[in-house]
This record gives sequence, C-alpha cells and structure tokens, in this order.
Amino acid sequence: MRLTPRKRTDGHITAYFATVGSKEARDAGFIRPDGKSRILKKVVDAEKGTLTFQVDWEAENNRTDL
Repeated sequence: MRLTPRKRTDGHITAYFATVGSKEARDAGFIRPDGKSRILKKVVDAEKGTLTFQVDWEAENNRTDL
C-alpha cells in the first residue's frame, strides 16, 4: 500500500490518502448495514510507526444523523 498525496494548487502537500476497498471496509465493520460509514477514529503511534483506524463505538452509539 502506498499513500497518495493531496496537493494544493501551489503544489504544497496538505494530506495523504490510502484506499480501503469496499469489502475490506465492510469486513472491518466500518460500514453500517444501510451503507453509511460508521464514525471512525484514528490512533497514531509514532514509536511503533503505526496508524490504526477503528470504529468509534462511543460516538457511533450517540449518533443523531440516523
């Protein structure tokens, strides 16, 4: 997997994207049965060099947009 840069018109990189396949997202529980995305949180561990995405169950259980 590689990160894809997002650049402003002046060429400055403002973010990076990583693609998650639809089956992967569903299998990980990131997608609700109605097809909407669950609320996710990201956990950065600079020491281990990891970036982890998880369902934020506290936020998900308090959703008001359903």
